[in-house]
Amino acid sequence: MRRCGEEGEWGEVARSPGDTDLVGQGASRKCWAAELRSRGSRIVCEMRVVAGELGGRKIVAPEGTNTRPTTDRVREAIFNSLGSSGILESALVVDLFAGSGAVGIEALSRGAERCVFVERDRNARYALEDNLEALNLADRSKVISSDVMAVASSLDCDIVFADPPYDFDAWDRLLGLVRADLFVAESGRPITCPAEWAITRQKKYGRTVVTFLERSDPNPPQ
Repeated sequence: MRRCGEEGEWGEVARSPGDTDLVGQGASRKCWAAELRSRGSRIVCEMRVVAGELGGRKIVAPEGTNTRPTTDRVREAIFNSLGSSGILESALVVDLFAGSGAVGIEALSRGAERCVFVERDRNARYALEDNLEALNLADRSKVISSDVMAVASSLDCDIVFADPPYDFDAWDRLLGLVRADLFVAESGRPITCPAEWAITRQKKYGRTVVTFLERSDPNPPQ
């Protein structure tokens, strides 16, 4: 299992012009919820952390079509599968297309050591930052504002979670970039994978297809 390096190494990732890390900057900006309400957006507060040290705590997210929060049922299924293997304990995980952070936060609650969240939608990042602060997870997390494809190859980790929009069709490209041995995908339809990956489990929950993939090639991209 690859381990995370010193904390300073987390900053060595590509960013789009003008990007900034939001964790720790809450005091310098307006409350995201107040800002969204002022523009007529609704706030969704129906999610919760399913289990672990933060089990039962609420997670908030802005309503809209830019992000699609992973449901409690799907998260429970994903993490029950991972929990039985013990792979989450002290793991470094990456949550791509993180939205409000529900998947990465669930991983931290269930024993992961650190999580990098990648999300470029501003409203979702505001929600994500507030969730991390409310749950006292800021010191175990990093939020990156960037396109996923621009940073995926820079994030060395144990497990990657990815929940892109349902019309996302660049799975082969994304799998060719990530630096992990285990990849958990949420999609709107069954996905295929390149030769260096093997699908170990695939199951549909309502509209969501969850696919577990393990790297069959022992050498991740350099």
